Amino acid sequence: MKLGTASIRLPAADPASSSIRLLLLVAALDFALCFSSAVRAGELVLISDGRADLPIVIPREPAKGSAEADFREAADDLRSVLRKISGATPEMLTLEQWKRRSPDAPAIFMGCAPVEGPPITNGEGSRVQARPDGLFFSVNPKAPVSTQEMAMQQAVNCFAQRALGCRWLMPGELGEVMPKRNTITLPEMTIEQNPVFWSRRLRDQQTQYGGKESRHERALQALQVDGKADSLKEAENNMGAADWLMRMNTGARFNFVFGHNFGGWWDKYGKTHPEYFALQPDGTRTQHPPRERLCESEPGLWNQVAANAIAAFDADPALRMFSICENDGSQRNKFCMCPRCMALDPPHALKFKDAKLYDRKTGGPFADGYPALSDRVFNFFNEVARRVKAKHPDRHLGANAYSIYHTTPVNLKKVEDNLIVSLVSDDPALLEAWSKVAAKLFIRPNTLQDVKTFGMVCNDARRFGRFIQQSARYNVMGHDWPGLYGNWATRGLNYYVVAMMLWDPRQDVEALIEDYLVSAYGRPALPAMRRYFDKLENLTEEVRNSDYYRGRKESPEPLLAHYTAARLDELERCLLEARDATAPDSLQRRRVELNLLGLDYTRRVCRLIADIRDSSDRKRHDTEWRKQAPYFAELAKNPYLGVTRNVAQLTPALRKIGDKK
Repeated sequence: MKLGTASIRLPAADPASSSIRLLLLVAALDFALCFSSAVRAGELVLISDGRADLPIVIPREPAKGSAEADFREAADDLRSVLRKISGATPEMLTLEQWKRRSPDAPAIFMGCAPVEGPPITNGEGSRVQARPDGLFFSVNPKAPVSTQEMAMQQAVNCFAQRALGCRWLMPGELGEVMPKRNTITLPEMTIEQNPVFWSRRLRDQQTQYGGKESRHERALQALQVDGKADSLKEAENNMGAADWLMRMNTGARFNFVFGHNFGGWWDKYGKTHPEYFALQPDGTRTQHPPRERLCESEPGLWNQVAANAIAAFDADPALRMFSICENDGSQRNKFCMCPRCMALDPPHALKFKDAKLYDRKTGGPFADGYPALSDRVFNFFNEVARRVKAKHPDRHLGANAYSIYHTTPVNLKKVEDNLIVSLVSDDPALLEAWSKVAAKLFIRPNTLQDVKTFGMVCNDARRFGRFIQQSARYNVMGHDWPGLYGNWATRGLNYYVVAMMLWDPRQDVEALIEDYLVSAYGRPALPAMRRYFDKLENLTEEVRNSDYYRGRKESPEPLLAHYTAARLDELERCLLEARDATAPDSLQRRRVELNLLGLDYTRRVCRLIADIRDSSDRKRHDTEWRKQAPYFAELAKNPYLGVTRNVAQLTPALRKIGDKK
């Protein structure tokens, strides 16, 4: 086969040129696809007048248990995409079948034909080339089989988005954008993908409660109407986001491990090595599992943790990473305040007021706060890392920068290069500071889940996008964003921008948001939807910068100072204008109306907060909740708003209003 020259190419590029490249690509492909009835020299005809002209060719159908990559699923998906656009379904052949039938005819080759360009070295890298002699999908043949298969699916997704104009804005039919054309031609082009991040995780947590099943049960009880609970299936009717996450190319080519690693240690070592554990206000080192705290300055602890990691690596040569992250979340177990640990805490470090810290003189909290524990904690991590490196220099250890030790150390200037530091933050300044201390970073922020606003409308998309873009410049190897709670009606743009930027942080954030708005709502509705999201962004930033957003709060009442009736009315006017700019019964109108539904949910939450605040009823929470429960119970059946998860956070917060009063 003669190799052609690509006229449209998408290599890695600096972010400044991304928007120009995107606009040029869209313009060129729109021209090719819209006016494809007149085929020009050098073009490839995929679909002609509703007929599939080219078969899809795969290497072979691997036998069960074969060690060969199987591209049938990705090929089938490509057929499905082309069918939805044009109504035509290409035939699927093996390479041997194609050779017997028409070895000189063009085809769509998936991992079974020579391609132009240098070898693909990125494990998840892919290249799609359109030439007069065929459409060629290729991945790295040296990558693990599962990675090759994942990369081939990612290549199909990128081709569908960039060459065919498809978009997956959210799960289900409402999120699909499939430009209808009965003829599809492609110019000569090359689409290359070399994912920057080794891991791009966006957690689908619509019905996952992370061990807090009591919250789950409380939510279901709160959704009871007239003493009868809706069925679990109805109350959790969210469709899940697995298919959407696949379209967004989430995944990983390296298994990062950052789990809390010291649960059960008190039962295992408490009697024989109490010195491993944090000194408590009562003078003992007694811990209450499962969230034990440690004495980070204890050399015996360093040796024990290192020995455990070395034993794990010895037992499994394929294991590349072991977590030494400390436990999180215990209110009963305090941080260690022994003299040796305290000697590692620089007096001039940033101070925290936290119930998990205590003054040994009083047993209570420090009146003026206490310095960050980053120096002591990362000294502990370094000591373990050095011991492990002596035996396994090519393995890695996972360590969190979190809680009262999320800031950079003051006296300790570098962490060991076999440590991968997971930064539990999306603060750009903190990321930059950590990039000067740690050679390898990982990002695991909590702000996408935003449990303090209970799924109400917000827009952090621009900030999230820019942060991910920045992270690609600062030693960040991967991302893990919890908080995909199914609030598409109130936070869909956040979800979309995070997912898209994780796949390619070189994109222009503004161009990405503009493309989303046009794809979702249509160009006539664009001005009104842009105003809506801009106003919502200002509101979100105001809440985030308020005192309410810092630390654990008594009640959600301060939210009413931001989510005012006047501001919600202003947002509604934008949406009503956008709705009027869309065609009746169109997907664009349904998407605008989904935003209206999310705004109405936000009003109801604010009304509940206000009614409980203003009521003199001794049982104000129960009285006011019963009035609104039918609304929330019915809304829980909507697959685009994670009501059950939101209520799990909302109901205990509402009780705090009454308790405070």
